[in-house]
Parts: sequence; C-alpha cells; structure tokens
Amino acid sequence: MARSAHDPFPSTLGQRPAAYAAQQVARHHLQQAIEVRRKRLSDKRLSKKRSKSQRGNREKALHDFRVAVRRFRCHASAHRADLPLTKAHRRELKAIFQDTGAGRDADVARAWFQTLIEQAQVTVTGELPLGTVKGVPLRRVLQRFDRWATEVRARLRDLKLPPLEQGQNFDAACGRAIELDLLRSLLPQLEGSAPDIVVHDARLALKRLRYVLEPLRAGPYEAAPILQDCRLMQGWLGDARDLRALGHGLMRHKAKGSRRAALDAVARLAADEAEARVLACLEHAAQHREGNNEGPFDAWLARVESLQARLLGRADQEIERKYLLKGVPPEAARAPATIIDQGYLPGREIRERLRRLSRGDDVRFRRTIKAGRGLTRLEFEEPMDQATFDQLWPLTEGARVFKKRHRIEDGDDVWEIDVFTDRELVLAEIELESEDREVRLPAWLKPYVEREVTLEKGFVNQRLAR
Repeated sequence: MARSAHDPFPSTLGQRPAAYAAQQVARHHLQQAIEVRRKRLSDKRLSKKRSKSQRGNREKALHDFRVAVRRFRCHASAHRADLPLTKAHRRELKAIFQDTGAGRDADVARAWFQTLIEQAQVTVTGELPLGTVKGVPLRRVLQRFDRWATEVRARLRDLKLPPLEQGQNFDAACGRAIELDLLRSLLPQLEGSAPDIVVHDARLALKRLRYVLEPLRAGPYEAAPILQDCRLMQGWLGDARDLRALGHGLMRHKAKGSRRAALDAVARLAADEAEARVLACLEHAAQHREGNNEGPFDAWLARVESLQARLLGRADQEIERKYLLKGVPPEAARAPATIIDQGYLPGREIRERLRRLSRGDDVRFRRTIKAGRGLTRLEFEEPMDQATFDQLWPLTEGARVFKKRHRIEDGDDVWEIDVFTDRELVLAEIELESEDREVRLPAWLKPYVEREVTLEKGFVNQRLAR
C-alpha cells in the first residue's frame, strides 16, 4: 500500500525490528505534543486575555495536546519491553494527562445541555445545574510537562538497542499488543442495557486498539478499515458516556416546579440520545455479519483476529497443484456450481482480491491477500459485507475474472474445476496438506488433463485478470 501524505510512518515500518520502530513511533508522538505545547499553548499565549474564538482555539490546542499525550501513553504501554521508561516517568505522564483534563467533563456536559435544551424546547432559568470544576492551573501543568519531556526525550535518545538482525519485528509486537480477549469480553456486553462502566471501558479498549494499529496504517496489513471502525465506534460510545453522565446529574439535581420538569425532560432526552449512540455502534459492527445467528460484533471481532494473525505471521498456508484441462469433465458438469466474480484492487507488491460467490440465493463476499508464488503460498482471507464490496468493486475494473467452480469429492481429495465464463479456459486445482504429497489423477479427470501448470505464471489468476 502506498504511503499517503497523512501517514508519518513508512509502509515498511512493520518489518523493522520492534525496538527501533517503537522508538521511532514514540519520538513522533512526543514531538507532536511538544510542538503543540510550544506553538499553540505557550506561556505567552496562556497569559493573554482571549476572545470567544481565541478560547475555542485554545480548547482545540489542548485537545490536540491531550491526544498526542494519550497516543504516547498507549504506545509506551503496548511496547513496554522496547521502551523501558521509569515508573516515575509513567506516573508523571498519567498525572499530566489527568490534570490537563480537569474541567473537560463539565465543559462537554455544558455543551450537550445547551443542545438538548433546544431539542426539548424547554426553558431552564437560573444557573446551569452542572457545577464547576477546579483543577491545577494549566500553565503549571504544562511546565511540568516541559521538564518531563526533556528527560524522556533524552532517555529515548540514549536507549541501548539490540543489533538490527536481532529480536522480533514491529508488526509481531503490535499483534501481541492487541487485547483481543478484552474486546471479546466487553463489546458483546453493549447489547441490551449496558452499564456505564461497560460503555466507558469498551470505548477505551477501541481507542487502545486504534492507537496500536495506527503506525501500521500504510503497511500491507489492511488495517485502515478497522481503524475507521474504531474511530467511529469509540466516538459514539464517548458521546453515550457523556450523555448518560449528564442525564444522571440532572436527575440528582435538586429542583422544584417548572425547573424540575424542564430538567427531567432534558434528562430523558439525554438518555434517549445515549442509547441511540450505543445502537449506532452495534449497527455499524453488525453490518459485517454473514448470518442472522451471529452477534453484532462476532464478524467484526473475527476481522480483528484475522489482522492479528497476519501481524503475528499466523497466516493460513495454501499448498495446491493446478492443471490445464482440454474440456469440462462430465463429473464436473453434473456437480453444483458456484458463480465467482473475482477482481483485484490496484497495488504494486501486494494485490488484494475481492470475490462475490453466488449459489442460488446464497451470496457471500470475501477479501483475500495471497503472498508467494508456485506450489506453496501464504493466504490471508476474511469475509466482507456487500456495502464494502460494492464500494471497492469498481476499483477492480480491468483486473477481473469470471468463472463457475465445481467441487468434486474423490475419496479424501477435493477437486475444484474452474470453468471460465469470460474466455475458453478450464483449470483443475487440488489443495494438499504437504508439498511432498504425490497427486494421482482420478480416472474421470485424467483424460482431460493437458498438462500441470502449477509453476507457470501465466495461469495465476492475477495474471489472467483483465
């Protein structure tokens, strides 16, 4: 995958030694926080009287600063073995993050309150029932960050790293950092009436997954769709958490008469809006389902697991032999056929394959990446939804094949006979459990075999695509 203008890391980052890549990513996140602090949150800027628009700019700068700090914290935690920061440095960074967030929840609640008052068409007189939050002065917190950043930047620079040829690659380290069991535990609990703590923890788990995968966005792992899902779902869950907190606070607030009625109306609307955000998260994940019996997150979690397997080098190994046929054997013609529409997305070193498989009313969609040539290849495959297929399929124009596939069981073997519908070509394939397995052509197939073409590049489907 080509590196975009927004990707700060090279597409080959995953293949680099974990210690080197982890340090490179850590330096980037740290530098991002330092630049926001120096250019947009300087002491001089903080001391000036500000207009409403300037206050908005400062809030945006503080948000960007906190995002960079959170990215550094998540990265340092995920790659703790390769970034041995001291416990004191980790505690101080956590404190800085918490202190710069003082008052954040109140500001968010105030913004939601104003929005919901308009939606509920009610009037709330007097002081807003949200209270105030007093925190550590921002300038003092940022000065602590300055000292912390100076020490940590020097520590990162002076780290003793192993030789280039030693240790695991960064992609495998990222694979190990994916908390799949935690996601499997939390996400299904969002169905029904999920407790506030589940919504909060699920949001943080999605955010951590996003930050672990972001450095690999430009690599050959197809992480971008999962990153986009994480961004959307954590956003909805974050809104749900804030709306629920606002509703609970309004219900506890002491008020009487028309003020009580107005606050109750806003609290009910906040609860409805919160549940709508959780439902949006569930529906977004459920679009990847292949069957009605699956939970909303089952297929999506399977995609994450598939990505983790790729990062850890646990791809399925495909060993197959391929034969050119003179025609269609009668046994194949009598066997049920699956119609396959197959296309390849643009790419240089790696081409992703899209497939629509149809048999009667049963239509399925799959995406596959194959690596290697000849007898043995690595294969990464996962299901996809029709909406994603329909969006990507136009990009395969000029690189497609269309065929009917007949599967024939012959003893312990399964033969696949591909009859191409866009040209005169018939191929037979058989998958093997090992390279040294001897293949004996069955009697019904042998008269139709012209020659074996396993090692002939011209018969690779990607070469046949047009």
